[in-house]
Amino acid sequence: MARRIVALGSLVALLLVPRPSAAGHLMLSANDGKYENVDGVYRVADPAPPDTLTILDVQSFPPRTLAEIEVKTSVIGPPMGVALTPDEKLALVSCPNRVDPNDKTKVVSDNDLQIIDLEATPPRVIARLTLPSRPCGLSVNRAGTLALVAHPEDGTVSVLSISGKTVTYVGSVRVGDAKSVVSHVAIGPDGRWALATKRGESVVAVLTIDGSRVEYTKQDVTVGFSPYGLDVASDGRLAAVANLGRGIDVDTVTLIDTLAKPIRAAEYVTVGVGPEGLALSPDGRWLAVALQNGTNRPKDHPMRSERGRLLLFSLQGTHAARVGEAATGRNTQGVAFTPDGKFVVVQNYVEQELAMYRVTPTALEDTGVRIKVKGHPASLRVAPQ
Repeated sequence: MARRIVALGSLVALLLVPRPSAAGHLMLSANDGKYENVDGVYRVADPAPPDTLTILDVQSFPPRTLAEIEVKTSVIGPPMGVALTPDEKLALVSCPNRVDPNDKTKVVSDNDLQIIDLEATPPRVIARLTLPSRPCGLSVNRAGTLALVAHPEDGTVSVLSISGKTVTYVGSVRVGDAKSVVSHVAIGPDGRWALATKRGESVVAVLTIDGSRVEYTKQDVTVGFSPYGLDVASDGRLAAVANLGRGIDVDTVTLIDTLAKPIRAAEYVTVGVGPEGLALSPDGRWLAVALQNGTNRPKDHPMRSERGRLLLFSLQGTHAARVGEAATGRNTQGVAFTPDGKFVVVQNYVEQELAMYRVTPTALEDTGVRIKVKGHPASLRVAPQ
């Protein structure tokens, strides 16, 4: 099938595109401009282009690019380093780093979370919130009043309150230490609990939420090796965890029964090598998993491949059955369903593009649509539903 390329125009042209009038239409891609992957080896570009945030209107097919602005972000972290409020008025951009001013071949971490006003023309950064350590995976509750942010470097989760367009740091909850590598946190749809991946311990921590008070229950759910990304079904009945493994063996996704007491793992699904991204559909019927499949490895690596893989599973209770597969680009990162659940979007890091696939009851269909972005797409999200 011939590929349709949707390229970014100039910023002036983007600003002339009408914005959607209601929530449930936006998808955000956070793009790392400085850290390129060449033949499976990361290196800092020289000169280093800025990182960007691409704002898409996905209410129709193909999507429209509304704007693209400069931010600070990075591929170093799970592909859930951006989040939206449910009303799609604010975005939070995480996983920041920058070129080391003392050595332009290296990057150094930053501790600030960027708050973006999506209603502004053009959208703009309105605040930078300094947090205790480098923030990575994050989520906003359905009420739009609370955000939780994972900190891999110190084993904590930050609690943020949201009021209008003001985001305030409330405090931090310790769920481990630096060796725990707390990578991502997802909030249950009722806003009363959350799960956080502890990559260094191969478990997922269970947290309780009461207003802005968040506590670690001291319960951990055993999942696969090196859990990274995480998503929770919109009806709250299950969660899916991507276990990255070591990148040389077949890896898994763990399905967690969140209705069980206590919350516990219910099924381990073999998926392939490198499940970097995963997402549950808005109606809870489907699970999409984006596999790097060795495309992020050097050319002489035994697991090197030139194409990634996208898998589609149907869900019945806490059981997943594979129904479709499609090829992707290289070093795939985030994956997300459009809010209507009709399409899956995958980030192809090397190609600097977003790829669109149509969901059918029995297959994934490559639509041929590729949306070019400025930088290497590293995190992808829609608003909580």
